[in-house]
Amino acid sequence: YVNEVIQPNQTTTTFTPNNISNNDVVKASVTSSLSCSTSPMATSAPIAMKVLATVNAALSITTNKDSICALQEASIASMPVNAGSNYSINWFVNDSPISSLSEVLTLSTLTQTSEIYAKLNTSYPCTTQSEIFSNKLTIEILPKPTLSLDIIGEKEVCEGDLKKQYSSEGSNAEVYNWIIPKFANGISQTKTIELSFTNKGTDTLGVYATNR
Repeated sequence: YVNEVIQPNQTTTTFTPNNISNNDVVKASVTSSLSCSTSPMATSAPIAMKVLATVNAALSITTNKDSICALQEASIASMPVNAGSNYSINWFVNDSPISSLSEVLTLSTLTQTSEIYAKLNTSYPCTTQSEIFSNKLTIEILPKPTLSLDIIGEKEVCEGDLKKQYSSEGSNAEVYNWIIPKFANGISQTKTIELSFTNKGTDTLGVYATNR
């Protein structure tokens, strides 16, 4: 029976419905062939069917940094859709599985440019896909910056000299951080700086570079 309606051609111990809707009530009855049965017909307890919608599950990932220096930390967050209440995530770096089931993957061991993606193991039983993979992200490992040993410019200047130019050549460097003498004024984040000397004295001019 479905909603108290007898189902035709369903007379075996297994019921295979053709069209069941959510909250339909299914029950069965049996008629005994024994002549001495005290109750020739018995009816089962009803079952209210829960029919779930078929959905498209999906997984996307994002990162807070798409380029880092070697061994720096980067985090990759997963965003599942229609995954159910008890899903899990498998992570892959350069097609090799990572022993982490967390929704957020934190990496601090990368030494080369790497491709990261994830697989969603959904707990929802009615998805259209058999396997669900995320988009792929590439995290670039930046080369270390280098500088020449020499800073090019005058080593002896006069008090009051303005806009004296100094430079240092580097490779793979994005930002130059200048350490200026205490009696000079100037600011720059490029390989060249102009200094004005307001007082006399002896001090050190230095520079270091980063690629971030």
